[in-house]
Amino acid sequence: MPTNPCRRALPFALLLATAGLAPAADEWIGLATPHFRLYTTSDPKTAAAALQTFESARYFFEKSGIFHSVPSSVVQIVAFRSEQEYRAYGINPGACGYYQRTRRADYIVMRDLAPEHHQIGVHEYTHFVFEHSGLTLPLWLNEGLADLYSSVTGSQGHVVLGRAPFGRVYTLEKESWIDLGTLLDVGRDSQYYSQSQKMLLFYAESWALTHMLALSQDYAAAFPKFVELISSGVSARESLAKIYGKGPDQVMADLRAYISRRQLPTHVFDLDLAAAEVEPRPIAAPREQADLALADLAAFNPTAEAAGAAALNSFSGRYPDSPEAEESLGYLALRHNRTEEARLHFQKAVDRHSTAPDVIFYLAHLDASAGAPPDRVIALLNRALEINPGYYQARLELGLVAARAKKFELAAAALTAAAQSGNEHPEHAYVVSYTLAYCYAQLHQPERAFEYAEKAAHALRNSQDEEQTANLLRYIERDRQRLSAAARPIR
Repeated sequence: MPTNPCRRALPFALLLATAGLAPAADEWIGLATPHFRLYTTSDPKTAAAALQTFESARYFFEKSGIFHSVPSSVVQIVAFRSEQEYRAYGINPGACGYYQRTRRADYIVMRDLAPEHHQIGVHEYTHFVFEHSGLTLPLWLNEGLADLYSSVTGSQGHVVLGRAPFGRVYTLEKESWIDLGTLLDVGRDSQYYSQSQKMLLFYAESWALTHMLALSQDYAAAFPKFVELISSGVSARESLAKIYGKGPDQVMADLRAYISRRQLPTHVFDLDLAAAEVEPRPIAAPREQADLALADLAAFNPTAEAAGAAALNSFSGRYPDSPEAEESLGYLALRHNRTEEARLHFQKAVDRHSTAPDVIFYLAHLDASAGAPPDRVIALLNRALEINPGYYQARLELGLVAARAKKFELAAAALTAAAQSGNEHPEHAYVVSYTLAYCYAQLHQPERAFEYAEKAAHALRNSQDEEQTANLLRYIERDRQRLSAAARPIR
């Protein structure tokens, strides 16, 4: 997600088309804190200061109560030291930085780590928090909130929220504003999100509107309800009308009057950011990690996918003990339904001792579809479950594979555990209950078989399920009568 506009970036593929993704190896350093990993061509002192800004921002989000929770996953940051180095990696011609989530990681890519650009990094980190929060926000509000929260500054035990990011007020004073209807409808394919000058105005006006809604006396009290309603899918216009009783023209008039003030309101939190201070530790092989991150980002970008795949293959060849590139190549093949190619890449990743449970699960699933022996598939699924015992999909697959292989005790154990998550996965209620009933019937435990068959009867999806379950119930009843007769004493 782009931040402040800068000069036009070159296409991603220009640099990635070659195997060497990054500048010279001795120019890369890597530093890590508990929540961030930074790979950069900048100097260690500048890198450490930037990491502290990120940790302080996370601490603020965690302690301020603005978000219900802050993601615990580590964010990977790739930062250059100049526009010349960065521009080949930009995904938006007008952006100086962006956040991107891939199957492998959450990334922030920045042009540089200059102190005056730290707000850009915090803006992108805010997008990361939104991405994992479950909120679904229109573009103007997403960017406006990211701008608002990027402005946090702290000193002497207080944190101030609401100061204007650099250039926003100046843009609003010098440019003709976008009408509110257009602003609310801007999407990722809009010229207001791709052309530098129009982006400046879009960001400035999005920040101003969000600032008014979140911090002004007339709007702030109802702002949480507004965000909740708009995140539920209600349009911005309808949300403004329902929450505030105002239409776009009246909101725009309020906004112009609000921005014309000499001083905008801020909110002060009693927080001491000194509590977030950490000592970064060096990361081994930072060039390797930077190469992998940039290749993974390119492969995830549809406009640079081929170059990204080439870079990942090159990385895999240069680092034959690393599973990461093969993992990303497997996901890339899966995205295009090239299942056999995906299976081969996931197999290479597992051979290289991948510890990613999703990778091991997908290999097991694709192996099963390709007719691999059940024992091999079961071993892979058990391996995934050893790494992540709460992996529902792996538990479900293990139960179904074991049932087909007539390993009924294993199947029953796996599916019983899966059934405990039934409320979270109602789409599997029938297949889990029916298969458990079948397994217990084969194990000659008719009471438990009948219990699960009854549950299957309450989760029928179609007439075929109904007939199949009725047949199974008759089989269970006959088995129960047979076992009862066999248990009677002979007179």
